[in-house]
Amino acid sequence: MASHPRYFFDSSALAKLFLTEAGTDAVTLLVDETAAGTLVCSQLALLEVRSAIRRKLMLGDTTLALALQALAQLQQEISRWTVVPLNDAVFAAAAHIVDRFAIRSLDAIQLGSAILMQAEGPLTFVTYDNRLSQAAQASGFATLAP
Repeated sequence: MASHPRYFFDSSALAKLFLTEAGTDAVTLLVDETAAGTLVCSQLALLEVRSAIRRKLMLGDTTLALALQALAQLQQEISRWTVVPLNDAVFAAAAHIVDRFAIRSLDAIQLGSAILMQAEGPLTFVTYDNRLSQAAQASGFATLAP
């Protein structure tokens, strides 16, 4: 029996499920066509997406009703996902990544989370961040920006 492909979404990709922007339709299609249990993100991404939704509200780029709807959708959708908790192993991996690639600390935490999850089988790293994509590729991941 063939296993389903697994995808690790960073914040830039995950946000597109809840905020309408370039790439939203492609990310939504990918998630809709992917089996439950094969979608992975860092616990950090949940906070970053929540922050992005709240920031759009504060800037007047969305309404309160749409922001609350997006936050509710985030809570509902994430129940299908494997969420990598922030822990000492993730931070150790992130420190190594920062030393190797000199990328932002929050990006390193997400890549570190993906590296730890790769022990359970291959992952495609889904991101719209060019520097993070390059670091992910150098770390052995196939990358995707649908």
